[in-house]
Amino acid sequence: MTADANRDLHGCTHDPDETIDGQPAAKYTVRTSGSSTTEAIWIAIKTGLILKSETVSGASKISNRYEYTNVQPPANVR
Repeated sequence: MTADANRDLHGCTHDPDETIDGQPAAKYTVRTSGSSTTEAIWIAIKTGLILKSETVSGASKISNRYEYTNVQPPANVR
């Protein structure tokens, strides 16, 4: 099912870099053919971590922000 969905993706572009929460980020956008869906992801240039993702489909918009402060491994992991 995922492979079929990926066939409809096209036009992946590296848009101009932006700043997310003070961090320089590379922005990539992909569009789904045959629909009005656009997905974007912002990746921190320094760390390679995802900072933000956004999906716009018609009048709907879903936006996610990612924070990595105070991330620690579980106590039983060395």
